[in-house]
Amino acid sequence: MNLAPTIAVIMATYNGQQYLAKQIDSILTQTYFNIIIYIRDDCSSDATMDILKEYKCKYPDKFIINQNKNNLGFVKNFELLLSEADCDYIAISDQDDIWKPDKLEKELKAMIEVEKDNPNLAILIHSDLEMIDSDGNQIHKSFFKKKGYNLSNKKDLGQILGPCGVMGNTILMNRMLKNLVLPFTSNVEFHDYYLAVINEIYGKRIVLNEPLVEYRIHQSNTSNNNIQKQKFKKYTGLPFLNTGKAACLRSINKANINLNDMKIINIFLDYLEYKGSFVLPYYFKLLRNNLIKKSFWYRVRLFFKFLFIKI
Repeated sequence: MNLAPTIAVIMATYNGQQYLAKQIDSILTQTYFNIIIYIRDDCSSDATMDILKEYKCKYPDKFIINQNKNNLGFVKNFELLLSEADCDYIAISDQDDIWKPDKLEKELKAMIEVEKDNPNLAILIHSDLEMIDSDGNQIHKSFFKKKGYNLSNKKDLGQILGPCGVMGNTILMNRMLKNLVLPFTSNVEFHDYYLAVINEIYGKRIVLNEPLVEYRIHQSNTSNNNIQKQKFKKYTGLPFLNTGKAACLRSINKANINLNDMKIINIFLDYLEYKGSFVLPYYFKLLRNNLIKKSFWYRVRLFFKFLFIKI
């Protein structure tokens, strides 16, 4: 294997002029230098393309930049980028974060270590994040602790189906995972959730419990916009309802999924699509299969929600 394999960094842009340069600079100054940056713009109406053209002019060998003829949305945009990235390793970048200087170096080291004993296995490496505001000030030093995620390297399909915690802007994946997930199934609401689920079923996931990305929280985030939109939907107080997780799981190919994984998926789907009113029995099913966060007090509070709230 090449001692310095090329990593494809894929970035979907849309009206990202405010923070784009800082993110690109943090990628270009990584301690691991052998990278190609694939960027596909989704019909931005601001100066995003002008910024990208400047970087392309300055670093012609580092950038492959395209612009969609029509607005496709971020999931389809990432799918196209993933299909175009012709490297053994692919890192996913958002347009408004800041990468720690050794992010790629540490993730690639972890990847290569796992591949020594698993040369033909789909592998996904991800990390914790530091949360920052629009001005770059720290909001919280650990996204995992803030959100109550307790992730390990042991396979845990329930954790990934339910709470998840795999953030796309931290992911480094290998070509085997790329081949498994393309083309995306229908009804993928978030690409990182889909990648994490497929990898948990068929591959191996490694979590680095240190913040390797400064995750910028601001009103223009795609994720924040989705949260704002969900406020207007019916919300029962129970986790994961009124999301796209059920539709996504229904659409994946289940032909080669082992029986135990299929059992966990079906338990989760039964809960997500339950049409009755008394949901307490599902609490215990979710609990047994790690489909809810592992925090003791979270589970206690959630028990009373299941006891009293009706769908």
